[in-house]
Amino acid sequence: LISLIWLLVFWAGLSSLWSHNYNLSVAYWFRIVEAIILILIILNLNLNFHKLSYALVISGVLQSLLSVEQFLTQQILANKYLGMALHLPLETTASVIEIGSQRWLRAYGSFSHPNILGGFLALSLVTAVYLYFNNSVGRRKIFNLSAVLIIFTGLFFSFSRSAWMATFFAGLPLLYFYGLKKYFRTTIKLLLYLGVLVLVLVFIYNSLIFTRLSFNQRLEIRSVDRRIESIVEAKEIIRDHWLSGVGLGNYTDY
Repeated sequence: LISLIWLLVFWAGLSSLWSHNYNLSVAYWFRIVEAIILILIILNLNLNFHKLSYALVISGVLQSLLSVEQFLTQQILANKYLGMALHLPLETTASVIEIGSQRWLRAYGSFSHPNILGGFLALSLVTAVYLYFNNSVGRRKIFNLSAVLIIFTGLFFSFSRSAWMATFFAGLPLLYFYGLKKYFRTTIKLLLYLGVLVLVLVFIYNSLIFTRLSFNQRLEIRSVDRRIESIVEAKEIIRDHWLSGVGLGNYTDY
C-alpha cells in the first residue's frame, strides 16, 4: 500500500512536465505530498479514535458558530491568521443566494468556499451523531446533543446542496441500523430535536431554501449550466488525454 502511495506521488509530480501550467501543477503536487505525510503521521501515532472524533466535532462546532455569525451579519471579515478573505453580498465573486434584487451571502466558515465548509460540517455532524449514541451520559450527553444541533445549524447556513445530500445519505443508515435498532429512545429524542430545529429554520428562511432547491433563479440556473458544461468538457479532455492527463491541478486552466 505504501509503495502504491509513493507511486501516486511520483506520477503526480511527473505530470508537471507536460502540464499546461507548470507552477500550478507543482503547487498541487506539494499539497498531495503534505496530505500523505500527514496521513502517515496520524497512522503511526495510534491516536485514540474517540479523541480524534471529539477533536473533529469541536472543530465543527467552532466552524458552525463562525458560520452563524457570518450569515447573520452578512459579511465575512478578512483574517490572516485564519486564512480568511473578505466577502460581501454585493461582490460578484462571492457565493450568494439571489432572490430578485436581494443577495444573501452564504456562510464560508474559515474555508475558501461554502461547499468546502458544508463538506467539513457534514463529516463533523455524522461524527457528532455517532458520539451522541456512544457517549450519552451526564455532561457528555448534553455536549453531544448541543454539538449535533449547532453543527446542523452551521451546515444549514452553508446552503450547500451537495453537503445536505451527503449528510442525508450518510446519516440515514447510521440512524436506522445503529440508532433505531440499538438506541431507539435516544434516536427518537434526537429526531425530535432536529425536527423542531428544521421547522424553525424552514419557517424563517423558507424563501432561501426554495430558491436553492427550485433552480428557477438566475444564479441557480447559471450554476447548473456551468456544471453541465464542465461535465461535457471533462469528457472531451479525458478522451483526448486519457493516459497522461493535462497535468495535476490543470483542468480548469486547460
